[in-house]
Amino acid sequence: MGKTNIEWAHYTVNAWTGCSKISPACKNCYAEHDTPVRVVEHQLAKQLDAPIVGLKIRLPMWGGHDKRTGEGYRVETVGWEKRLRALNRKAHSNRVDHNNRALRLPAGTPSPFGRYERPRVFINSLSDTFESFDGPIYRKQNGRFEIVANSLDDVRRRLFAVIEECAELDILLLTKRPENVYNMVPNSWRCNWRPWVWLGTTVENQELAAERIPELLRIPARVRFLSMEPLLGEVDLERHLWQKWEPSRGPIRNSSGDVVPMSSTGHIHWVIVGGESGPNARPMHPNDARKIRDQCQAAGVPFFFKQWGEHGPRREAVNMSPPYRFKERMVRVGKRNAGRLLDGREWNEVPK
Repeated sequence: MGKTNIEWAHYTVNAWTGCSKISPACKNCYAEHDTPVRVVEHQLAKQLDAPIVGLKIRLPMWGGHDKRTGEGYRVETVGWEKRLRALNRKAHSNRVDHNNRALRLPAGTPSPFGRYERPRVFINSLSDTFESFDGPIYRKQNGRFEIVANSLDDVRRRLFAVIEECAELDILLLTKRPENVYNMVPNSWRCNWRPWVWLGTTVENQELAAERIPELLRIPARVRFLSMEPLLGEVDLERHLWQKWEPSRGPIRNSSGDVVPMSSTGHIHWVIVGGESGPNARPMHPNDARKIRDQCQAAGVPFFFKQWGEHGPRREAVNMSPPYRFKERMVRVGKRNAGRLLDGREWNEVPK
């Protein structure tokens, strides 16, 4: 039921598919080349008589506008509400006994009712929950794609309503548009953010760290996290990780220049790092990943190393005689061969 190969989540649920590219990390977007989504694109393109040449379609789900009609489009997933509610019921049944008493077991502890671990559900891995999009929203009904809304606002409202019901899950919302979050969530969330809803933003370089992290820090989520995948350069996170505010570090400001008030419960609570996969993948420098890991370890922030991606590190000797010296360079070896080991171990830390 929506199980995922994404290592830092247990399940994915997509309310809709399609997104506009807005930053360097989007260049080789894996979702754009995902086979099931391509099938949907072809089905809809045929229905609308859009020209198709191989896998190239002039009705993009991954841009703002269709060159033929002047409009873009997004496709709502059939049955996403049912899947999300079913995951919530399953999590509840694994957490309580037959008398509806809470087991209160640590994550992963075996119980008479099955192995219980609070599920992490990544919402919209094939889109962006906080994209502002005014255009036709299609859904497949009676064998055809029909327009069910004129913007994402309607689908988004229904998504938040279902999330309200799913307190047995840890709901992970990841966005490249954190500046939109405050105005798009329900009014009741602004002062009473639901503790089971984790909020993250994508940060691939220092420029976007400076732009997006302050916006993320405005939101009082219990868990605020960074997805640094693909990591495309050196990023300094130190001032955003420490849980005690240090005046000497200076105030953190958002993109408008306003000082961001600091949460008393911490700054960034979780960091995920990974390299890029796919035929046009860009290599990640090992020292960039190590720097972030070391900063997380020093600040006591959980660190998750997802993958090297298409390129893996190779250690080569510079001097073959004493004193021996080595250097690392990235070599294309394929995602599977590159693996997930950083300095000899897996890093699978997750907030408790």
